[in-house]
Amino acid sequence: MSLLTLDPVFADPVRLHLASLLEVEQWCWLGYLRHATGMSQARLARHLRLLGGANYVVATKGADSKTWVRLTAWGEQRLDQHLGALDAAVKAAQQFTTQMRVDEPDWFEVVSR
Repeated sequence: MSLLTLDPVFADPVRLHLASLLEVEQWCWLGYLRHATGMSQARLARHLRLLGGANYVVATKGADSKTWVRLTAWGEQRLDQHLGALDAAVKAAQQFTTQMRVDEPDWFEVVSR
């Protein structure tokens, strides 16, 4: 595991949340994303522009004049890699702490007040 595999685009929890929402559905209506995130249209548009600039999402106007957004295959791949790196980081920290509890038990003494 390397922290270098963490994607800086997803460092912002808002963009990570948006990508996670988009991964669930093929196309999402912009109104749904606004509702699901509680963001203003301007703030949501800023984050979607950043994701679009990285080729992680595409947007289109439907016949109903609504804007629809989806995660691209590249965006899905990068999201999966990012989530895998986060998972690996958590597991590495847990393994390290478990080993340190054996090697250096004094570091983990309970502190009474």
